[in-house]
Amino acid sequence: MVVIGGVWGLLRAREPVPFFSGRILVLLGITYVLTPYSLTNWFHVSSRFIPYLWFGLLLRLPERVPAWLGRTLVGCALVYSVGLGVEYRRLDADREAVTAGIAAVPEGARLLPLLFTRKVTSEHTQSLLHAWGYYVLAKDTSAPLLFAHSRAFPVMYRTPPEPRFNHLVLESFPAYMRTKHGFCDRTRENSQLLRDHCDVEYADAWREFWSAARPKFDHVLMWDPTDVVLQNVPADYEPKLHEGKLWILARTP
Repeated sequence: MVVIGGVWGLLRAREPVPFFSGRILVLLGITYVLTPYSLTNWFHVSSRFIPYLWFGLLLRLPERVPAWLGRTLVGCALVYSVGLGVEYRRLDADREAVTAGIAAVPEGARLLPLLFTRKVTSEHTQSLLHAWGYYVLAKDTSAPLLFAHSRAFPVMYRTPPEPRFNHLVLESFPAYMRTKHGFCDRTRENSQLLRDHCDVEYADAWREFWSAARPKFDHVLMWDPTDVVLQNVPADYEPKLHEGKLWILARTP
């Protein structure tokens, strides 16, 4: 419905309206095209202009639409609602798979979530990126991936973590550590690492990570780890639950 309204508004772009004149629409469009997708660690920058473009186009719609178009729009809305419901059911099954280990995590656990993949059946969204939050709500666990690093956020760190456990760093860490190939590609981009040293560097990276993580976290949530990832887990983290792609590890005394 919004797309149809936007296209109709585009066809009537020269119609005068109190706000969002034709020149402003052109300026917004140019700004959207020229603005990058990301700036430093801030993503979705250019897409923030899209709602204003839609507002400007929708303002040009007439107060009443033809009856046939109204019926078409209602039909589109119904189809969209059904499709959205099917998608929610499908993605909810993925969420249930990630949260299946809640019962295996004790109350107040210092939980380290490591999500090596962020989606299963989803195609255009990372639907599992924040699924770890269900453990926080259910068992009052630690929340190291909480957005709390900026003064602009309603929740902030009382004591900021060391850089490797800043949520932006920790969130991206599993993605490139999932395989040696991914680690090597990233490291070569940053330091021109020779391929022959990759295996050693990969093992050292995990050793340094676990050395820093061991005192901070007594439980680990792993989603979709590879064999090479599991091989680099310290021996004192023992599997407490393994179900499909989900692993819950507990540190032994």
